[in-house]
Amino acid sequence: GDSWLALVSFGSFGLFTLLVLQVASNRRRARLMLAGLFAIVVAHALFALINLHYLGDTVLGLPKTQYEGFATGTFVNRNSFATFAAAGLSLGVALLFDLVRRERERSEPSLWLVVPAVGIGLVFVASALLFSGSRMGAVAGAAGVALVTLLALVSAGERKRATALVALGIGLALVGAVLAYGSGTLDRLALLDSTGEDRAELFSQVIAAIDELDKSQGEVPL
Repeated sequence: GDSWLALVSFGSFGLFTLLVLQVASNRRRARLMLAGLFAIVVAHALFALINLHYLGDTVLGLPKTQYEGFATGTFVNRNSFATFAAAGLSLGVALLFDLVRRERERSEPSLWLVVPAVGIGLVFVASALLFSGSRMGAVAGAAGVALVTLLALVSAGERKRATALVALGIGLALVGAVLAYGSGTLDRLALLDSTGEDRAELFSQVIAAIDELDKSQGEVPL
C-alpha cells in the first residue's frame, strides 16, 4: 500500500513538471512565472527576517522548540527554509540576467527600475539564507548562483560585457551579504570537518541497523 501511495505521489510530481514545461514553452509566460516565483521567495525572506528580529522569533506565532535565533520563516526546520531560499536565489539571478540581456520592450517597465528591484530582492533572500545558519543551504545557494552565472556567460552572445558586469555586481553583492550577515553560518562551516566524522559514524550505524532489520525479517516464515 505504501509503495502504491509513493508511486501516485511521484506520478503527480512528474505530471506537474510536465505541465510546467508546457506552460514555460512560451517565453513570455516563462518570464512571468519566473518573476512570480521570485516575488514569492522575496516575500517569504522578508517575513523570515522580520519574524526573526521583530516578532519574537516564532513559528507562525507559536514558540519555537528548536533553531531559536535562526531564520526559519514559516518552516520548522532551518535546512528546509534554506533550501527554499537557495532555490529562490538561483531564480532571482536567472531573472536578473534575463532582464539585462534582452532588449527592452515598450510595454515593459524601464530596466533602470526593474533591475535594482531584483537586486534588492536578491540581497533580502541571501540575507535570510545566511541568517538560517544552514551550512549546506549556503553551499547549495552558492552552487546554484555559480551554475546560473556560468550558463549566462556562456550564452551571452553579443551582450557578454553587460553580462560580465552583472555577474561581477552579483558576486560583490553576495560577498557583502556574507560579510555583513554570514558570521554565524561561516562559524558553523568551520566546524563542518569536526561534525562530519560524527555524522559518518551515525550513518554507518543506521545502515548497519537497517541491514540487521532486513536479516531478521527474512528469517520470519511467511
